[in-house]
Amino acid sequence: MRYSLGMLFVLLFGLSSGTQSQELKDTLFFNNGSVFVGKVKSISLGIITFKPDDANEVKVQLRKLKTIHTTSRLYRLETVKHTVYYANLVPDGKAGFVRLVGPVDTPSIFLRDITGLMPLEQSFFKKITATIGAGYSYTRSSDLGRLNFDATVK
Repeated sequence: MRYSLGMLFVLLFGLSSGTQSQELKDTLFFNNGSVFVGKVKSISLGIITFKPDDANEVKVQLRKLKTIHTTSRLYRLETVKHTVYYANLVPDGKAGFVRLVGPVDTPSIFLRDITGLMPLEQSFFKKITATIGAGYSYTRSSDLGRLNFDATVK
């Protein structure tokens, strides 16, 4: 009796600690029934950038998705009508629609009406991408050297 109570306690304690340490994941539900679990990076002009678990980053057209469920963080979302929301996306009952859940709940919106989606928690420096290039060429016959430098910041 004492052994079975001890095993029950260990089992319950193990299950409760395992569920608390699980990380919240974003989910894409496709029209064909496929499901991707990972992290939503962004949405821009009808293309969603998604980082699945244990795979490379993928880009998917919004028209191929049934719905999206984001739970990992708050997003800044812009629609076709230039309306800005700060919310998470939750599946709606209708295919192709999502419900926004945030500080102020809103009705469901059509998935293809989303023109931009960025994580809200990114700092200014995490949003910057830059490339720098430098080169040097020398022509011995004319004894000329040329130094090239190029930089792009977005």
